[in-house]
Amino acid sequence: MDSLDTQIMESSLTISWKLLQLPISTLDESHAELVDRHLAYGGSQESLIHVRACIRHLPNHCVTDEKGRPVSWMLSDELCELRMAYTLPEYRRTGHLLALSLALMRRMSSAGLPVYCHVNRQNQTTINSVTALGFLACPSMEKMSVLLICKDKV
Repeated sequence: MDSLDTQIMESSLTISWKLLQLPISTLDESHAELVDRHLAYGGSQESLIHVRACIRHLPNHCVTDEKGRPVSWMLSDELCELRMAYTLPEYRRTGHLLALSLALMRRMSSAGLPVYCHVNRQNQTTINSVTALGFLACPSMEKMSVLLICKDKV
């Protein structure tokens, strides 16, 4: 990453911390049902077991309210993909997912893990958000319904 990229990343992180009025923490297994409830594919015993395993063993971050309840979260999965991001409706448009993305990307990169995600080709809002963070679509994946979006270094 060149110095301009580093400055942009640090500037984004500073802005996101200033916007963020609630603390960043990590999820624990007691939050698995909340996360599972907000997954498009959630609601089964299998998905709940998967979410619990991801929380227990893999990097994740969340923003909690004044009572310590998660209001926004992002997890990684067993393939080290950034996934399962969600913000409760009343907490949206406050920079929570930006702050969580930057924190989780930094954590995963410092552990030597790849930093990537996939985005449905129709989800232009998310594509715009992740490309603003420096992710690029992998050219070999352009004909698929989802874009594999990668970041070399954080």
